[in-house]
Amino acid sequence: MAQTDERTVEWLKCAADAAYACDTYGIIDDAQGLGDGRGVMRFRLWPAQVALLWTLLTNRLVLILKARQLGISWICCWYALWLCLFHPGKVVLLFSRGQDEANEMLRRVRVLYERLPEWMRQAAPALLKQNMEEMAWANESRIQSLPASPGSGRSFTASLAIMDEAAFMQWASELYTAMKPTIDGGG
Repeated sequence: MAQTDERTVEWLKCAADAAYACDTYGIIDDAQGLGDGRGVMRFRLWPAQVALLWTLLTNRLVLILKARQLGISWICCWYALWLCLFHPGKVVLLFSRGQDEANEMLRRVRVLYERLPEWMRQAAPALLKQNMEEMAWANESRIQSLPASPGSGRSFTASLAIMDEAAFMQWASELYTAMKPTIDGGG
């Protein structure tokens, strides 16, 4: 019984604090060889990354101008996952230059989810759908990857829209215009 109580408290701590949950349970790819050689590493957050998560939680419009290899895409993927696991009915749209790049963003969400401890996945809403372009949970939250095109996302009402590498999107302005009504509606 004590382990169940401890896990319930831990689940509630994660639900209340996306940065705590990420820093404690996030495991990301280790493409730079900085970890222990297994190809993955703990996602230990820097103070600026904690501040970014807070910014994502408290602001509707966030534009990030950044250098490469700062973990910002991973932070955005973690935030999308956290939002879906702990808040029912969320719709997250991941946009990138093409479908392959958008699918890479969703792959990152998927591996973050798969690398959570088994007890956390058991406590979370059941994962009902998982493929290259979508993940959906029993709490009616879902994440979809889409290519950046003039009409992408028009038929959705999103809680969160992430435009990864927007500077390299041919149709970034049109995509933003298409998504702006969702943002204005509180997403």
